[in-house]
Amino acid sequence: MGERQGTPWTGRQSIAGAVVHIQVNDVNEFAPVFRESQYQAAVTEGKIYDSILQVEATDQDCSPQYSQICNYQITTTNTPFAIDRNGNIRNTEKLSFDRQQHYKIQVTAWDCGQKRALHSVPVHIEVKPVCKPGWQGQICVCKRCSV
Repeated sequence: MGERQGTPWTGRQSIAGAVVHIQVNDVNEFAPVFRESQYQAAVTEGKIYDSILQVEATDQDCSPQYSQICNYQITTTNTPFAIDRNGNIRNTEKLSFDRQQHYKIQVTAWDCGQKRALHSVPVHIEVKPVCKPGWQGQICVCKRCSV
C-alpha cells in the first residue's frame, strides 16, 4: 500500500466538532506465489485417482478478497489431467506406462481479485507400470513391476 501523507492516522479524527471516519480499502497489489518451486508425484498405470497431489499458492494481500486463492488452472494443453479450485490434480483417463512414462504440466493460480501468479509451477507426474505376469519356461515371472 502507498504512503499516507498529512497527520498520522488514529482511526478517528475530530475536525471543528465534526467526526470523520476514514475507510482504507485494500488494493490487489500482490500476485499468488506457489509454496513449492515444483511438485512431483508417481501414479500406477491403469487407475483413475481422485487426487494425485495438491499444489498450493498463497497471496500476501490483506483483505480476504485479494488474499484468497480462488482458482487454479493447468496451462499445458492436451493433458489427461484436471485441477480443482483447491489445487487437487487428478487424471481424467487411465494412464499407460507403455504410452507415456512421464508428464510435465504447468499450473497457475488466481486470487479472488483475478490477479494471476507471476510464475506458473511445473508438476512432474511419473507413471509406474503394474506387474504383468509372464511365463519363462515353466515359471511364472513378473515382466514389469512398480518400483
